[in-house]
Amino acid sequence: MEIPELRDALLDIVSSFFAETEVIWAEQQQTVKPSLPFVMIKLSGISSARSAIIPSDSSDLYCKPATAKLEVQLFTQGRIIQDEGYTENTASADMMDFIWYVDSQSVTDKCSELDISIERSGDILETTQLVDNQFEYRAMQEFDVSFTTIRRGRACIAPETGKTRQLRRKTVQSLQKWRLCPLPRGSGLPCT
Repeated sequence: MEIPELRDALLDIVSSFFAETEVIWAEQQQTVKPSLPFVMIKLSGISSARSAIIPSDSSDLYCKPATAKLEVQLFTQGRIIQDEGYTENTASADMMDFIWYVDSQSVTDKCSELDISIERSGDILETTQLVDNQFEYRAMQEFDVSFTTIRRGRACIAPETGKTRQLRRKTVQSLQKWRLCPLPRGSGLPCT
């Protein structure tokens, strides 16, 4: 799985729980902050194992276990208590409901189909703050995401996609402009 595919899968999982709420990536350029409630997600800390796993049925396929952190931030107005005239903070309770959803058999099955794993990392962080004389209730939870990246050939090129094909073509065109020739060591002379 490539990073864009992972991002799409994670967005799909988060959006399926928060179906009536806008879900955005933290890196999205927003001129106006979305109205409450909304969810902001961020993928960071992406890393992979140094050594590849080579499946026994393939000589040119290389797989590497990889991990990332998924941060899910919930921004909400809370629950309005009509009789009392105030709002109650529901951010942590709403986040706990989302954690239950991520741990459900439904999401576990979906993750199995995608060859990814999503595990809760740490406690829910309550990050409520006062904005424009109103409370903006917030909760944040991190998840550890495990997945497998796949490459082909000794150069470990990503499986053929439009972007990969385009990048490879540009790289070959750039290299074709260069003419390689042997030079005496340390001469600093260009090829003629």
